[in-house]
Parts: sequence; structure tokens; C-alpha cells
Amino acid sequence: MSVYQKDISRILKNLLLKYETQIATTKKERRKLEHFGIVEISLLDYLADHDRVSMNDLIDQLQMKRSKALAMIKKMLEIGYLKKEANENDRRSAFISLDHQGLKLLAQYRDHESQFLEFVLKDMTINEEKAIVKFLSKINQTDYMK
Repeated sequence: MSVYQKDISRILKNLLLKYETQIATTKKERRKLEHFGIVEISLLDYLADHDRVSMNDLIDQLQMKRSKALAMIKKMLEIGYLKKEANENDRRSAFISLDHQGLKLLAQYRDHESQFLEFVLKDMTINEEKAIVKFLSKINQTDYMK
């Protein structure tokens, strides 16, 4: 066992909890986002980078059970963060994109996230930042995360 394994585990759990409950929701939008977390924010982020996405491609991107992904997308459509357009080439499918409210919320989130990361990284050296990137990349690549 690593000398710092218990400390790293404790800090990671605490960080994930804080991220899910505090950082992933902006103060102004907290009531609207009571049940929104990093998965919903990631969905908004993905759509911002990909304009219009077919429902099936979006579900594949989310890497979760189809029923759960559909429920989340439906909820976000009802609230007004997403919009759905018919696919003229295939009536059985539809395109999903960000609505104005979704763009606004994502902009607020990105600003909040940027301020948070600037605060965290402001006193770090380039080598410390590289070590963080290496650490997070290794976690992301592990089979335990699949």
C-alpha cells in the first residue's frame, strides 16, 4: 500500500462530493439544478461542442443505460435546456441541441469552473500541474473506471 493511499482516497471522495454538490451547480441556478449533477453538465458541454446530435449518438456518448439517459434528456427538454428537432431524413430519429437556457446555464457553469480552477492552480508550478495531469490521466485510463 502506498504511504499516502488513505489520504488520497479520503481527499478524492471529499473532492467528488464537493464537486457534485457545490461546484457543479451555480448559485443562481441551484434551485433549478437540485437534481442535476456532473452528468447533466457534461451533456450540456458535449452538445455545446457538437451543435446538433442524434438522440442515439447522444445516448452512446453518455455511456449509461438507455432508459436512464432517455429520462435525463426528457427532463432537460421539459425544463427548456435542450430542444428536439425532427430528422428530415429519418422520421424515426431526432436531433438534440442546446436551447437558449442551456447555453446560458453552461456559460455560467464554465465561468464558475474557470474561477475555481484558477484559484486551485494559481500557486502551483508547471511540474505540479503536470503531476496532477498524470495522476488524473492514470485514474481515467484504469479498468476500474470502465
